[in-house]
Amino acid sequence: MKKTYGLIGFGILAFVLFFSLVSASISVSASDKTFYNDENGSYVFTINNNGNDSVQISIYVDEIEEGTAKNYFNILPNTTNIVTRTIENNTLETITIDYGGFDDDFEFGKKYTTSLIVNGTAEATLTFIKNNFCEYNNEKDDLEVSIEDVSVEGFGDEDEWYLKDEIEVEIKVDNKGDWDLDNIEIEWELYSDGESIDDGKATEIDLKDGDDETIYFTIKLDENIDDFGSDATLYVRATGEIDSDDENYDEKNTCASDDKVYDIAKDDFVIVDNIKIDNVKALRKAYNDLSCDSEYTVSFEAWNIGDSDEDDVYVEVYSKELEIYEKFEMVEIEAFDSSQVFEFDFEVPEDLEDGIYTLEFEVFDEDGDIYENGNDDESRVNIRFENQDSCLVVEPTITATLDSEAAVEGKEMIVKISVRNDDVQSRMFTINPEGYQEWAKLKEVSTETFELESGMSEEITATFEIKRDMEGEKEFKFNVFSDGKLISTQPMAVTVEAKQGLSDLFDGIDWKIVGIVFINLALVIAIIIVVRKILKKK
Repeated sequence: MKKTYGLIGFGILAFVLFFSLVSASISVSASDKTFYNDENGSYVFTINNNGNDSVQISIYVDEIEEGTAKNYFNILPNTTNIVTRTIENNTLETITIDYGGFDDDFEFGKKYTTSLIVNGTAEATLTFIKNNFCEYNNEKDDLEVSIEDVSVEGFGDEDEWYLKDEIEVEIKVDNKGDWDLDNIEIEWELYSDGESIDDGKATEIDLKDGDDETIYFTIKLDENIDDFGSDATLYVRATGEIDSDDENYDEKNTCASDDKVYDIAKDDFVIVDNIKIDNVKALRKAYNDLSCDSEYTVSFEAWNIGDSDEDDVYVEVYSKELEIYEKFEMVEIEAFDSSQVFEFDFEVPEDLEDGIYTLEFEVFDEDGDIYENGNDDESRVNIRFENQDSCLVVEPTITATLDSEAAVEGKEMIVKISVRNDDVQSRMFTINPEGYQEWAKLKEVSTETFELESGMSEEITATFEIKRDMEGEKEFKFNVFSDGKLISTQPMAVTVEAKQGLSDLFDGIDWKIVGIVFINLALVIAIIIVVRKILKKK
């Protein structure tokens, strides 16, 4: 289908009148205006003759480039394309133009602009936009959709958006009719400077007669950012299928739409965007989790969302509590462009307590000043972390005492260890003796791993066998671990005594071996006796 492009005013509204007296003085008061295809109304401006004589004037709307000659306006009270009018001296004339209906001559969402010409001078800019997003009629006007609210994550607000903002849109879909509507599809499209920037489908719903529903969807202004003009128009529509007993309407499609215009800011402004933690998008409205003894990789990009190139930009990233400070420098970032992807690693400090921690990103210009936009907002982004399991472990109270009468070479030694949990939360503990291997052998630990509530204690016994010829001062220790980390060490020293007296000598004998020797000796003696008796008989 061939598309035509109207003339502005689409067509020539016109009357042609000529100056009759040189002494006339004319002033025109006309405002810029945007016309939409779904609107009918009037455009009003005034012409003031401040001179002493009456004058004739010419008024017309210039043609749009590649447009067609179609008259969309009528200058009242005359409805022909050419009207003759004289402006009397010292007279203010009000000119009214009726307009409406240019649906077939323009593409959806695109702007067509021309000028209102009075006596050869352009007095106002007239813009024409086809904004009927629906492909079907709204049967009985029972279906309504409306943009209720927007909330912005970024530097914009509900009326003005910045590139790279994330906008959550709230719309309301209302079925005011006496029939049900099925398979209502919610769609949106974002236009700027007559170009489609982004689009999407929000969801699909059903509505009983008289019901309404609120829908949310999110747009991020990171698509086709070079195509954004000074404003953007958001179009939404709801298209559904009628469920009715009336065969004239049953299974017919019906549609309703709404649109709103938002300003787009293009200040000289460089921001941090696309922040990721371990390659996952960082949460901006919620807390990012931290784990003790963990290492994380943070990546981000710097974006120039203004319309001028920026030089010698740098980003500082820091958090005092997380012990982070990083600086990233860029020689140049072109308008509407990004830097390379920057990244760095950090480890969670070992003594980090429970709480909320902030990682801050700031962007500075070539003069070392933090960037500010037209709303005096500084180029600063905060990412918040939450540590729910304290990395700071309170050391338990540990005592170790000799539980046997003495430490004697060749004998068993029993040590009693007491552990009390002084932390505010319950913890798992593990006992591990160390440093005894050269002079003793560990035979048993009564309980190696155990859990203690806050303030509770546990007693453990460790049994060692001291090697022979190891008398003297001996040192060893008991290590206490929690969550795989060494949290405390209790040293201990003992004096190993030498064995004394016959009883001590016998204490060192392995009586099983002695018994076997005696049995073997008795067998040998018995064999000898038997052999001797046999020999004597011979």
